[in-house]
Amino acid sequence: MAVRAERLASVDQDVESDADDENPGPSTSKKQKMSAKSVGAAKYRTKFQKEWLKVYPFVQEVKDNPHKFLCNICMRQVACDHQGKHDIERHMEKAMHQANVKQMKGQTTLGFQVESSPINEQVIRAEVKVAHMLAQHNVPLSLADELTPLFHDIFPDSDIAKNFSSRRTKTACILNGAIAPVLQQNLVNTMKTCPFTLAIDGSTDTGVEKMNPLTVRIFNAEYAMNYALKNLPINDPMLINATFVNYDTKDDATFSQVEYFVQRFGELLPFTPARELELLQEEFTDYQLLMHDAIPSDVWNKAVTDEDEHTTYHRMDIVWHHLSSLKAPDGNPHFNRLSKIAKVVLVIPHSNAQEERIFSMVRKNKTCFRPNLDPKGTLSSILTVKLATKQECHQYEPTKEVLNKAKSAIWEYNKQHHNQ
Repeated sequence: MAVRAERLASVDQDVESDADDENPGPSTSKKQKMSAKSVGAAKYRTKFQKEWLKVYPFVQEVKDNPHKFLCNICMRQVACDHQGKHDIERHMEKAMHQANVKQMKGQTTLGFQVESSPINEQVIRAEVKVAHMLAQHNVPLSLADELTPLFHDIFPDSDIAKNFSSRRTKTACILNGAIAPVLQQNLVNTMKTCPFTLAIDGSTDTGVEKMNPLTVRIFNAEYAMNYALKNLPINDPMLINATFVNYDTKDDATFSQVEYFVQRFGELLPFTPARELELLQEEFTDYQLLMHDAIPSDVWNKAVTDEDEHTTYHRMDIVWHHLSSLKAPDGNPHFNRLSKIAKVVLVIPHSNAQEERIFSMVRKNKTCFRPNLDPKGTLSSILTVKLATKQECHQYEPTKEVLNKAKSAIWEYNKQHHNQ
């Protein structure tokens, strides 16, 4: 602001000095005044200053727009490019902000038992299970406002019900800070040991903010076989050529099946040059010449998925994981190229139906009655819970890690809002 004042003062002095000249032209003076006004208005815009946080702790910097601030009380972005911190004071005087401040002051902190005792552990477990149930069944979190007094009324003899205190804010806190993060970490841990594919698509809802969910699809032997036999197009050329990865029937495979995937996925499998194809064919020949006992018995036992009187079925991802680790006499991977093709085959997604189901879940939760669910916060946590949960909600048992994270999330929420 001081720089702006100096610039304007300098322009005003120039105008005054010209006015002292003999016979000044009126048109010249008018142009200079217009120039002074246009230069000052167009060139100087106040940016958010971090020292304002000391005076106004409820505001926050907007990373992609330095000329605005975020009011954490109103959850709105407000321009500060006109008068700087005076714009914050003007926002504070508005009726909407004052009403939000009044509402926030009337809120109590989330119920949190500092002391560790059996009853407190059972209460936090109950609150986590209720939050999980609401997310799993697309139920508005506002229902939690009614559940707390309802439990107090219908279970007067229960110490857990008496101490149960989880309304919509605390429920969202548990979802965002405990259940969803643990489920996401479990997913990451599974991805480290199992084959998976990634898929992304854009949402079609009418909101301003669009979701682009990243879907992880993991191979699960428990469901894969029955689902594949029921739904996959068995006569599709890709599936027919994919049979070369089956170690038990490798003698019937042909090199043309391998070439099919090299041609189809050339960007992932850069083996089209003549020399690369020659080396790839050598690896394929060695693969067909391998004996059954070339793979250790513990690998075969680990790979078993089902067996009957005549046949034992194995997971080929485990078999190929072992094959990819075999070394040639020169110390290089024996099946370097062929194992990469096999891994691509084993993780090929058969459809994008799962991504479309996610958008259906979004529409069921982000309705006209619940338009403010944060795509990066509560809405994302709800989808995580729904996708990661296979059992009925009453069968869900939160782990010790979830319970500890729930306590931490509640404590952090109280700390942040108490400071405001």
